[in-house]
Amino acid sequence: EKIRFGERLHISWSLDANAAQARLPPLLLQPLVENAIKHGIRDLVDGGTIAITSLVRDNWLYISIQNPIDTQATDTSGNGSGIKNLQARFASIYADQARLSYTKSLDTFVVEIAIPLEYFR
Repeated sequence: EKIRFGERLHISWSLDANAAQARLPPLLLQPLVENAIKHGIRDLVDGGTIAITSLVRDNWLYISIQNPIDTQATDTSGNGSGIKNLQARFASIYADQARLSYTKSLDTFVVEIAIPLEYFR
């Protein structure tokens, strides 16, 4: 996607050092970053920055993916299948121990994830 969007696509990483060896379900971030591009960056003339952050606190791993959205966008909203699929995966992996939420403001979309912290051994 970086080749496709060039200078219109930027990624900002802010990663907690304690999260470096944390285990994540395979392809956890990929659909969320794709959505950030498809429903955000793609529609902005100047593109924008997708901010990915992680934080470890009290045996939990918190991840946030934030992207700008077009304030003048026509209805380009999806059907929510990416988020629904991720919620179903969380339920099968973590039962009720994981959370996924999202918020949309006038110019920003944010997905927040909280999963039990597990490290590679």
